[in-house]
Amino acid sequence: MDCAGSERTRASLPPRVAPVRFASFTLDLDGCSLSRADGGPVPLTPKEFLLLREFVGHPGRVLSRQYLLDALTGRCADPFDRNIDVLVGRLRRKIETNPKQPTLILTAPGLGYKFGTPITLGSIKADSAIATPAAPASPANTGPPRLSIVVLPFANLTGDATQDHFVDGVTESLTTDLARIGGALVIGRNTAFTYKGKSVDLKQIGRELNVRYVLEGSVQRAASRMRVSAQLIDAESGCHVWAERFDKPLADIFDAQDEIVAHLARQLDAALISAEARRSALSPQPDATDLTIQRRAWLHEGITLDHLARAGGFFDCALALAPADVGALIGKAWVDMTLADACTADDRSARVEAARAALTRALQVAPDHALAHFLLGRVEICDNRGLHAIAGFDRASTFDRNLAAAHAAIGMAKLLMG
Repeated sequence: MDCAGSERTRASLPPRVAPVRFASFTLDLDGCSLSRADGGPVPLTPKEFLLLREFVGHPGRVLSRQYLLDALTGRCADPFDRNIDVLVGRLRRKIETNPKQPTLILTAPGLGYKFGTPITLGSIKADSAIATPAAPASPANTGPPRLSIVVLPFANLTGDATQDHFVDGVTESLTTDLARIGGALVIGRNTAFTYKGKSVDLKQIGRELNVRYVLEGSVQRAASRMRVSAQLIDAESGCHVWAERFDKPLADIFDAQDEIVAHLARQLDAALISAEARRSALSPQPDATDLTIQRRAWLHEGITLDHLARAGGFFDCALALAPADVGALIGKAWVDMTLADACTADDRSARVEAARAALTRALQVAPDHALAHFLLGRVEICDNRGLHAIAGFDRASTFDRNLAAAHAAIGMAKLLMG
């Protein structure tokens, strides 16, 4: 999209990220600096800082030499490459009390290295109208996983037992489509169908399956029309989170089933994200996933510069905690591409390239992520690579058949190519 001659809004500074504290040190992720508890600076080279940032972003996890080399330089390691070992040795000499007996950066023989000390995050000093939320590390969550749901077999209220196959088909297709929601954990069809025809307390089902949400529904039929009703229930409280009713003329039963399921899946995606965002907003210690979910909820409120800035702030915090978080990488790329496409930033080219880098890294972790392929197609459009863009949109629609934007983008790419 050509920005020439259009009025543009100057891009604001990126939101601040909370400093990371460990042992007797404070790592300032904004200022790219390390200091001791007494305030004395610890000089770091750029690569030493990047290496330390990777470690504090994954405390307690073993990081392979290959992963670290790729994160720092973007290249692959050969069997005799010892650049990471040398860099770790230099960093240990600056932060370890005894570099020969390290307690912070530990060696996992034959595997790599891990950061062996707890981290905490300090408060953020806001210097703009939009304050970025602090993102301290959260303790292990023993409750139901986020975005965990079971789709109970829909009730057949048509009065016709021969319609059971249609009703069960709605349940199965909806289970499949919900599993495509990023980060969702959906109980399998066989387990869900053990509850068919049974009157079971929904809170009990939540406890038995360890899920946060239960989806139940029914199908009614009158002459040539079909009505599908669905309710999303909070399995902990038993309260309704969302409800929807969908009426459809029955021209072709399978086409009707596909349209009903696609409509409900889109509505449920937004409802689940909103419900999870309300939960995470109450958490005193939100983690990277909490922050990513809150961003998605903000964007459901509408695409405005204010909402994009707030969402970008959540992503920055999430990536500070977990630099390889797929949801945060894709979300940050989405924000950058939205601002670039709308010509609202002076650094359009830089945002496009930042989006490409983030999406490339996300696809290395999740190669079948539909939204990542779709956004990478948008990046290719910006670089006037129409055939590459169409290939990306095709892959996106293959991985998520309900991603209507991918089909529309194929048409737009062909139009731009002439």
